[in-house]
Amino acid sequence: MDMNACCTRWLIATAAGLLSIGALAAAPRETVGALSVQMPSGWTRHIHTGAVHYSSSFPEPGRTCIIVLFDSQPGSGDARADLMVQLGSAASAIDAKAVQTRNFRDGWVAAAVSSAEPKKESGERESVTTLTFTREKRTQSVAAVGNDERCQAALKTFLDEIQLASEQPPASTTSVPAGSTALTGLWHGMSTTNVVALHSNGVRDTVALEPRVGATYVLFMPDGSYITEIPDQGIDANTLRRVSVYSRGTYQFDGRRVTLRSLAPGAAPRIATLGGGVLRMEDVELQKRPFIDGQRLSGRFAVDGAGARQASINFTADGRFEDQGALVAVRNRRRGGGALVIEPGGAGRYEVANCTMTFRFDDGRVTRLTLYAAEANELILATVPLTRLR
Repeated sequence: MDMNACCTRWLIATAAGLLSIGALAAAPRETVGALSVQMPSGWTRHIHTGAVHYSSSFPEPGRTCIIVLFDSQPGSGDARADLMVQLGSAASAIDAKAVQTRNFRDGWVAAAVSSAEPKKESGERESVTTLTFTREKRTQSVAAVGNDERCQAALKTFLDEIQLASEQPPASTTSVPAGSTALTGLWHGMSTTNVVALHSNGVRDTVALEPRVGATYVLFMPDGSYITEIPDQGIDANTLRRVSVYSRGTYQFDGRRVTLRSLAPGAAPRIATLGGGVLRMEDVELQKRPFIDGQRLSGRFAVDGAGARQASINFTADGRFEDQGALVAVRNRRRGGGALVIEPGGAGRYEVANCTMTFRFDDGRVTRLTLYAAEANELILATVPLTRLR
């Protein structure tokens, strides 16, 4: 039996009398993260940070459909858990029994959940189907939201044609251009992505795509490579090897225009422009973090919300630090369900280089954390903020 076709029938339960979708002729294939997709021509395509939206308005007034292809993300290895993360706040309203998982193919596991509720205004039903594909530590989601059964039919057609890439990058046959010092470094901006949200007022549930604001980071390196998934344990050859091909690539920079080429199989180049210290990439504006190798800090910083016994770390301008639980607190915030870190504090020397803070304890221990910000009143390590104590 064709496992792909079998899984498609399970993922989307369509009514026996589905309307014909012959008019949805296929457009050229497009790669979004790990997914290679064949979407219908004639639909409106919108690119957002972290997602591609396809929308269609059917001939009848008020009949719509949106299919959202979210970008590939780091995953837990558990498709059900990754689906719940994708659902965000809506996950609390989902009955765990309603989530089904199946082996898809080539090592990918799929999890899916659907719901449909009547709209108060019209009584018509709006449905949302969310699917998450997980393989090892990568995950990618697809959502369909609409008030017409042809939306489910369009999603079924998409799933019939889906291809999921492996994690292996293509062999490189070209040399990598040297990076520019104007671009090299960590860039940061706030972007908005859409997530599936479910709301309940105690009488009925409604589903919709809602915006979620989050941070976007891009690290450009001097060798002409870039990454968008920043390791927590600092930037070096070992941590960079663990970054997925869907979150790294090469770039070319002519002083204003940046061309980014992902290592993901089949991915199209992305274009960004630099002007006035702002890097404009699709629908996000990024600014460069002002790091200086060898930078020195002074003062005590505490982990936000670390509890009654505040975890803090003190820095002095001669390169010394005294940790009172802050580094363990940061690592535990970022452990992602792994084993709880239990280590004593201590004192030692710190170094800042290549967007990384290295803490060398006097007892021989070494902790390395990615540095996102080092400002007068705020320090951000591995995305965890620490605030200066006054």
